[in-house]
Amino acid sequence: MIAPFARAYAAGRTPNPCAACNREMKFGLLLEAARALGAVRLATGHYARLEETDAGPALFRGDDASRDQSYFLTLVPLAALGQALFPMARRARPTMPPPWPPWA
Repeated sequence: MIAPFARAYAAGRTPNPCAACNREMKFGLLLEAARALGAVRLATGHYARLEETDAGPALFRGDDASRDQSYFLTLVPLAALGQALFPMARRARPTMPPPWPPWA
């Protein structure tokens, strides 16, 4: 994950290592490990929504548009996404209180 990020950054591009990490690590190695342990689904905290369509699973934004994370999942194969659960899809992220002290 680090080497491609560093090369892209050095070349003046704006890399998105999270998208590659989700494809290779979370929905690659982690999903394989979960399946080996008997899991049939992998739940993540992404603010994204997965819906079953006539063409199979489709990725959509979560209900909280200000927290959309569906773009981080665009490189994940749909077959792997079909094994995912996104419990945050219909939730709004809670508002965090301001830091204290205010200058922190």
